[in-house]
Amino acid sequence: MTGPTVDNAGKPGVSRQGDVFDVMVPMFTDASGHPRPTDAFGDGTTGSTSLHRNGQLRGTVAEPGRGQFAVPAAAATYRLTAAATHHSPTWRSSTTVSGSWTFRSATASDRRPLPLLGMLLDAPADLRNTVSVGERRPVRMSVHRQDGVAGRPVVTVTVAASYDDGRSWHAVPVSRDGEGWLASVPHRRAGHVSLRANAADADGNAVEQTVRRAYRVGG
Repeated sequence: MTGPTVDNAGKPGVSRQGDVFDVMVPMFTDASGHPRPTDAFGDGTTGSTSLHRNGQLRGTVAEPGRGQFAVPAAAATYRLTAAATHHSPTWRSSTTVSGSWTFRSATASDRRPLPLLGMLLDAPADLRNTVSVGERRPVRMSVHRQDGVAGRPVVTVTVAASYDDGRSWHAVPVSRDGEGWLASVPHRRAGHVSLRANAADADGNAVEQTVRRAYRVGG
């Protein structure tokens, strides 16, 4: 399974220099943090990226996970959103993915990484991205930050699962596991599982990641 997340190895994907945000978020990143280029499908992947400041839309770019946005200098609360839909007839998973990141920022003379949270999800799936009906092993989760951003404790993590392509969502139990978390997602019948995960830290930075058809449940 793959989903959108900020990179925590190398050049920050979302940064600010002066009063300009530069955004480059990989939209299809696997559980090990390896990004897959949006254009790798060769199928005309579609999507958009938007930035809100104090609840007001600053701009939208018709490209998933990428954009440049001019903003006022004063400190404010921002929400960055990005979504991508691929149309590959051979890759049936992660058909639509989206991310939403909430954080605060003020003007900076030098280029600085913004305090976005990243999230990686690892389902107990085989090489066909499939788990067996009745599989009890949990979905593993980790939360990270961009390089150069001081870490604050993560205080909230929640997960919901959908079995009807996101028309309805059901909260699932989440427990701490060392530096990560475990989500006990039921696999009672064949079909596809979509996941929506949220995390927030002590500074109020937050992330929501949604992956439609994250993996398949089969026999």
